[in-house]
Amino acid sequence: DAKFHPSNSQVVSVSSDCNLCIWDITKNTFEITPSPNSTIVFPQIHKKQIYSVLYNNEGTKLLTASLDTSVRNLSLITNKNLSKYTSINCKINCILSSESLHDIIIGDSLGRLIFFDPINLKINKITKTANTEINSLAYNSKTHTLIISSMADYEISFFCLETEQICHKIKHVCSKCCSIDDVNNILYFDDGNEIAIYSIDTKLIVGILTGHTQHVNCVCCDTNKPILYSSSSDCTIRVWNLVTFECIKILRNNLLETTQ
Repeated sequence: DAKFHPSNSQVVSVSSDCNLCIWDITKNTFEITPSPNSTIVFPQIHKKQIYSVLYNNEGTKLLTASLDTSVRNLSLITNKNLSKYTSINCKINCILSSESLHDIIIGDSLGRLIFFDPINLKINKITKTANTEINSLAYNSKTHTLIISSMADYEISFFCLETEQICHKIKHVCSKCCSIDDVNNILYFDDGNEIAIYSIDTKLIVGILTGHTQHVNCVCCDTNKPILYSSSSDCTIRVWNLVTFECIKILRNNLLETTQ
């Protein structure tokens, strides 16, 4: 996984040797191994492979999730581990953090939402929202709702954080990733080889993006432009114009599938 933060012109990347690297994107050269334009921070902070990393809004902290079933809250100012959550009996599948949310929200393999307070180092609550594992989480700031994708349940659930209840479900969809356009209240999610465009206001699928030849693994809305990015097991990343719903660019990797 890799994430970019615009405030510091840096990319943080994770590798299979459990290292976190910070890359200065103002440099022209990128190398696979640590080089003068990259710095290893938090060497082997996890015991097993890191599969997800998130910046906070200010670009001063990182959230990491690992196959060692732990989530860590790391400071990029002091290079210290601020807090840690470890799951005892299940796998952590996804993590979510937002400026509007006090807690870090963790989705696990038992279908639970875990609300973890990174400041006081405690679990505030655990809520069961799916029959099987949660594959992805998204946050709709307009409705203060969590969007929970569960492939094995064949549904996407909308969890209201105020009432702590499931307020709506999209059924009969095999989705493991989703991305939300808060401005237009539109949800994009994978359904096999296709990407569904779902209106949260009307609760209807208003369009389908087709082009990938194998399962879509990740979708991501551009926060500044009407652009959607999607990656697939067909070894491509597609760039979609959300005004015309056309694919405007295809990035190909003929050797490896793109997962995130």
